[in-house]
Amino acid sequence: MATAYAPYSNAMRLGQGFNSYTQNITIDSAVVFDPPKVVSNIPPPPPPVDEIQRQIVTYSSQFVDKLSDVVEATNLSPSTSIKSGSIGNSGKGGGGFIDCDKFKEADINYLIYVKAISQPSVPPTQENMRFQRIKGVTQDVFNRMFGDCFISGFLEGGEFTALVSITIPDEVKAEEKGGVAKIKATARLALATLTGREEADMAILAARKVLSEKTELTMNVNWSGGGRLKEEDTQWDIDSILRVAARFPDLVQKCPQRIAAVLSKYTTLRSFHEQCPNITPLEYDNVVLYHTYLLEAYMEYKYIVKQLNQMLEDTSAYEEVSDAKLDDLREELKPIQLILSELDDAKTYCRNQMLRIVKEVDNIAYHPELASSEDHIPPFMSSELFAALIPVRRSTVKS
Repeated sequence: MATAYAPYSNAMRLGQGFNSYTQNITIDSAVVFDPPKVVSNIPPPPPPVDEIQRQIVTYSSQFVDKLSDVVEATNLSPSTSIKSGSIGNSGKGGGGFIDCDKFKEADINYLIYVKAISQPSVPPTQENMRFQRIKGVTQDVFNRMFGDCFISGFLEGGEFTALVSITIPDEVKAEEKGGVAKIKATARLALATLTGREEADMAILAARKVLSEKTELTMNVNWSGGGRLKEEDTQWDIDSILRVAARFPDLVQKCPQRIAAVLSKYTTLRSFHEQCPNITPLEYDNVVLYHTYLLEAYMEYKYIVKQLNQMLEDTSAYEEVSDAKLDDLREELKPIQLILSELDDAKTYCRNQMLRIVKEVDNIAYHPELASSEDHIPPFMSSELFAALIPVRRSTVKS
């Protein structure tokens, strides 16, 4: 695609080079913007009031099973999430707002995402954009120095993201017929918006009461734009999240901010082809599936390390996986025993696999063709296979 978007950070400037895969800023003033030619000294008339207030609003709510589903739905970068070890930091530094461990532990995860984009101004035309070549730059140096695209504009508006994680205690799973499926049906009703009809609203409120009494609810909320969304003494719960999500576009109209950079490929510029006829920027269009796989593997290994730490603290709460459960796996794989030294070795192995995944991200950044190559073998063990080898927690429910 000729145009893409990246989460905004304060370091971004118009015309900067950018790597759309790693989400890194490269060189300043890769492209310069010439002032438009003035054909008349008479200023254009102001737009109508209704045009000033026009917005493009996206509202989505869905149950999500994988962290990569959250990343995809919120337009975050899998490679950035891997390098930072967190999800939802939008390239702004610090930890992400998504609690990845809580997501993994939860039985149900529900994502609400609202994006309100203010009507964008007229973007610069190619006549105003001019690529700035540096003499003597080779193909490899170009990729590192310039990236694959440049920042051609910014989007203003607001984004609101809320992740509701629902954890069902073992005793509730045992006593409830249908277990997780029944609680999920209750959650689907509880997460519905109040309709104003008494009978329907009573059912929704009753479902919310069941969730609050029988499950553990965790709310992860993040937003940009819209100003203050609620009073300081109001807690985030299902009701407040849904109410804020519904009125968020109106709040953004009053208090918009930059939320994304518009990315354009160098190959869309005539001046680039004229100045660099022998340079071909990297193409990352075919890496989506592979870097999503890398993200899932990295986060799975990160969660396994946490589980192994818990096992080291209390081995009596876990039991080893039997060989019979591994019949469908490779013959050379052996279950990890509940021995302190073996659990510690398993932690070291997981960290090494995570480092391999990070190195693979760097490798794909400069060799994106490997992501779609049938001959390329990922340089790490499948996280799903390794997860099947570790001990499991004993059931606390008495039969």
